Parts: sequence; C-alpha cells; structure tokens
Amino acid sequence: MRQKQVLDKYVIGDVKTYRMDRYWQGLIFMEIEPIASKLVKKNVPLSVKLSFYIHKYRVSKVDIDNLCKSVLDALDLSGLYSDDSLVHNLESSKISINQDDPEGVRIQVWEWSIETTQTS
Repeated sequence: MRQKQVLDKYVIGDVKTYRMDRYWQGLIFMEIEPIASKLVKKNVPLSVKLSFYIHKYRVSKVDIDNLCKSVLDALDLSGLYSDDSLVHNLESSKISINQDDPEGVRIQVWEWSIETTQTS
C-alpha cells in the first residue's frame, strides 16, 4: 500500500525504449541524482508510477516494459534506491500527446508498506 510520497518529477526529453540510450538515462539521472539522497532511505520498499507522454505517431510503436526498464535503471543509477528489487509496486501508462508538445515522463514514487495476511 502506498504511504508517504517521496518524489513527483517530470523529466522532458525524447522518450526512449532501450536501456543503452545514455542521453535519455542521463536526463533522468541529472534530475533525480541531486535530490535522491534526501528522498528515501536506501532499503525501503517503493511504489513507482511512470506516466510516459509520447507523440501520438509513436505511442503505439514503443513497448511499455522497455520504457519502464530504462527509467528504473536510471533511478537506480541516480541513487534513489540501492537496488531496483526494492520496487514492489509498478504502475505505468503511455499517454498520447500532440507533436508540438514535448515528450517526457512523470515519475512518482511513494514508500510502500508490505501488508501481510495470515491464514488460519
């Protein structure tokens, strides 16, 4: 269950689907790294919501799982968390935008509480 929100950041840039795009990951890193150490404890489970704003002519051509992987790797590199296995909840969406609007991703992160249920 989502608890305290620790990050809500919009990063403008050409949304990329592959992990090795250093420029796209660099944009995310530059936005997150300066504030990452102040946001969360390094070993806290997290919930991440990624909203990708993509030009309408490209929105159906990009795989959402690859979009997420690229951003999650950049968040890991920025020091937001010590390992991406700490992401216990992931929500993502692709939002179609006009060609005149800039592409980007809205990154929202919350602390995540792990609810356990006991069975009798």
